[in-house]
Amino acid sequence: MSILNGDTTGLVTEDVDYDGDGFLETNGQLSYTTDGETFLNFTPAALSGTYGTLTMSHNGYWSYEADNSQAAIQDLGYGDYLQESFTVSSVDGSSHTIQIDIEGQGNGIWISGDDIGHVTEDLDYDYDGVLQTDGFLSAS
Repeated sequence: MSILNGDTTGLVTEDVDYDGDGFLETNGQLSYTTDGETFLNFTPAALSGTYGTLTMSHNGYWSYEADNSQAAIQDLGYGDYLQESFTVSSVDGSSHTIQIDIEGQGNGIWISGDDIGHVTEDLDYDYDGVLQTDGFLSAS
């Protein structure tokens, strides 16, 4: 029987895309110990989950990525989580689980529209003594 060592969990956060490619990413490395000896031999795999894909390499390195634009991820509120688990195999036949947490950070309100107005001195269109401008803002 082997004992698993290393990174068995990963965490990504909604809208935290460090390299700007539109994907939330995390990675780690596993090893396992059998009879006091440590090995880095795993069965390579690309595993599709509900929200993302975990890629396992032969030397124990794994990486996970999820498309940040997915509705399920964008709908997460602050403190909400999605989870998915992936089962990988070491070459000795043992199965190991990697759990990924997708953390929500909530989406604030976005205000857009006309954010600059102009008035001209002494140009009072409706003769009420007040200079004014107008525009349109939307919040979503």
